[in-house]
Amino acid sequence: MFLWTISLGLYLYLSFTKSRNTIEYYVKVFATISWSVPIIIISAALVADAIGWDSDKKATPGWCWIKDNPDFGSQWIWWVISGKGIEILSCFIIPTIFFYTRKFPSQALATDTRAILSNEVKEVIEEADRKMILIPIIFIFMRCFGCIRFVLQTIQLAFPEAIVSPNNYALVLLQGIGDSSQGWANGLLFILGTRQIRNHILGNIRRLFGSPDNELQSISTYGTL
Repeated sequence: MFLWTISLGLYLYLSFTKSRNTIEYYVKVFATISWSVPIIIISAALVADAIGWDSDKKATPGWCWIKDNPDFGSQWIWWVISGKGIEILSCFIIPTIFFYTRKFPSQALATDTRAILSNEVKEVIEEADRKMILIPIIFIFMRCFGCIRFVLQTIQLAFPEAIVSPNNYALVLLQGIGDSSQGWANGLLFILGTRQIRNHILGNIRRLFGSPDNELQSISTYGTL
């Protein structure tokens, strides 16, 4: 999932900087990497006999398929390789990608080009800019609880005398919600944050309750993007 999220961010960045043919080439590269890397990891885990049940419940839900190993270092490496390493890297890579990507539409508003843009185009650019700020914030917020548990788990296993609680009920609950919520959170962002879609939904709701046609017309024509 994290490789696909990074790929989508890179695709958005390339759409501002590269030609269409170049972008189509990179789409194939992104797809190949995003499919092949997990296959390689799973295959390596099978060969190393690292797949199994964590009966001691040392791992958080994301690593429950990594087998118990008396050698903490070996098990920790598999936790990192199997997903947590890519997840933590994504928390740095994705905001960086969106930071550089949002400069392109922002430049259009900061230069003389703004004077020749229509109000609707300006609204679209400003809305896209807000979304490119919110997407990485939502991503980091949703995934931070699992990362906190991973750090606490690492401290607990590396230093048994340390007083930490990676299985704190609140953290477990928040990770369960956050790890499962990134998709619908982004969906709500694009649905509620896009005026055309929002007005379309509102228009259907009003139509369902029998609002007058002229009211529906004002909704459908207001601020389309």
